[in-house]
Amino acid sequence: MVNQKERILIVDDEPATRKLITRILSEEGYQCEEADSAVQVLDRLRSNKTELVILDIRMPGKSGIELLPEIKAGHPDTAVIMVTAVVEIPSAVQCMKLGAEDYICKPFKVDELALTVESALHKRKLQIKANRKQQCPEDAIPPMTKDKVLACLNSIETPLELKNAITIYAGKPVLGIRIAQGVLTERENLG
Repeated sequence: MVNQKERILIVDDEPATRKLITRILSEEGYQCEEADSAVQVLDRLRSNKTELVILDIRMPGKSGIELLPEIKAGHPDTAVIMVTAVVEIPSAVQCMKLGAEDYICKPFKVDELALTVESALHKRKLQIKANRKQQCPEDAIPPMTKDKVLACLNSIETPLELKNAITIYAGKPVLGIRIAQGVLTERENLG
């Protein structure tokens, strides 16, 4: 099921192509915006949160390949799918190295476009989730004071209770075992 709040920016210098992609994706439930130049893309990205950019490689002025690093640098959580009328393997490889989630060739089938968009948005969500886990490492949990450790230890009878109590204290079930091990070590040190 498509989230009605997912915004897609379609970037192509050909109005007919932009309109076609917009129509297809709007029918799939996405909110679509259009841009025909690098300047418009950067303006729209600054003014609206955009989950996905569908970016034509060949455009007058700044090409999609030149624009891609700017998009990824300024909006790292925005996924990008590159579009081109000419199949060029070196260009596709370069786009992927620069951070594009996928690459699609014109003319494309409606279901191919829809699946590519769905896949890119799914990868984006997974990447954001992974980034959040990296930004909030286990070490970010403030250490327990000696008094809190002793109070906790005095109320616990079994190792399972220790693990469960600490998990609830830390607020993150994944961290329960590791924190419990640390508390057991602390218990040994306190004697």
